[in-house]
Amino acid sequence: MVATTSTRRLAGWLAKPAARVWAFLFLASLSLQFYFSSRVGRPPQVSEAWHQHLGGEYFNIAQALVDGRGFADPFGEATGPTAWMPPLYPSLLALLLWITGSRFLVAGVVLALTHASLATIGTTVHAIARNLARAAPPILVVAFSVVWVAAFNVWFLLITQDIWLTALAVNAMLVVIYRRVVHGETKAWAWTLVGGLVLFLSPALAAPWLVLTAYFAISDRQWRKWGKVLAVVALIGVPWSVRNTLTFHKFIPVKSNLAYDAYAANVLDDDGIYDAKHLMLHPFTNARTRFEYANLGEVGFDEHYRQLMSDFLDHHRGVVFQKVANRAVAAAVYYRSIADDETGWMLFFTRVVYVLPLLSFVLLALLSKRHRKLTDACCLFCATYLAPYVAVAFYVRYWLALTPIFILVVFLAIDTVTERLRRAASSGWNQTPAATAGAAEVEAG
Repeated sequence: MVATTSTRRLAGWLAKPAARVWAFLFLASLSLQFYFSSRVGRPPQVSEAWHQHLGGEYFNIAQALVDGRGFADPFGEATGPTAWMPPLYPSLLALLLWITGSRFLVAGVVLALTHASLATIGTTVHAIARNLARAAPPILVVAFSVVWVAAFNVWFLLITQDIWLTALAVNAMLVVIYRRVVHGETKAWAWTLVGGLVLFLSPALAAPWLVLTAYFAISDRQWRKWGKVLAVVALIGVPWSVRNTLTFHKFIPVKSNLAYDAYAANVLDDDGIYDAKHLMLHPFTNARTRFEYANLGEVGFDEHYRQLMSDFLDHHRGVVFQKVANRAVAAAVYYRSIADDETGWMLFFTRVVYVLPLLSFVLLALLSKRHRKLTDACCLFCATYLAPYVAVAFYVRYWLALTPIFILVVFLAIDTVTERLRRAASSGWNQTPAATAGAAEVEAG
């Protein structure tokens, strides 16, 4: 009886279009993981190491939390309290580690959550596409979501980082933006909740949240409403800032590694974009830099590299500007791999997919008036989010947080071009008989 009831419930759930899309995308993502794990020729020990990476410093802090050492030790050594990383993801990993007691099992849960988040993102964008589409079938969103995961399988399915969670946060923000721009509805509580979430997840995501809050306030002139939202989110962030200030005797709003990231990307790295060679110099993997961090302490380490970066900028400004330009290109059109086995046709395929969001934004700007407000808001979001990474340090992991927006704008561009082509074809068909008749009259005359 229980089995029959469960089967009926599953059948009822799968009868819903959104549930079918979600289930398909989850299974497709899982299948892609099995495919690339078995077909690429990557040694099993390499895959296992990447699967249990879990964000490196994120997991080390999670381990410290579970061991009772507090939010500390980002590089696996007893170096004391830290603000190297924002607190949300290490806390989530700590909860999973406390429940499972195994890094291997935590990696399995994170991979499952990654598949679930990718399915949720595809389902959300598909639902939006169903409401906006005029010429292109919304099922293209599902197809392109699978293509997207395949193109960036190294980042989604091999390296267990925080991309799944940051992309899920962007997905939530996209829903609020869509309902605001298209339907004129804004749930202040939802925007407040998302703001508090991204504050502790990724300070870079807090920047577009803040800019769009200002945009909402200016557009509807409800200053008190949006002022309250801003005040509540600021209050949410106060305890963490107070903790950092009391711990380090210095005001650190969320995280403390900005100076080192700037130095590493603009001085140590040859072209300004993180790669595998550069990451071998990071204190997570490099014993000398890790010893330097332990010897100076986190604040001293940050100040040391702040001074080094300032001196380098004074004497090599042109070099830094060139690396900023390199990062702008890398953040817009040119995919830079971090895995040695991304070569050949797979690398070419990924680079083609990588350039589609920018091309779609350009096409929508030129051809679409109907989607102008939505695409302007999405473009503003992407530009505000990526600008700090272009200025300081960049690699593809940061860019992929924008996955929901990118999948949506690619679909909207396809829909817009398809609609234009249909109109042109229809116009041509309608004009052909008249034109033929006119030509006949001229010839008769």
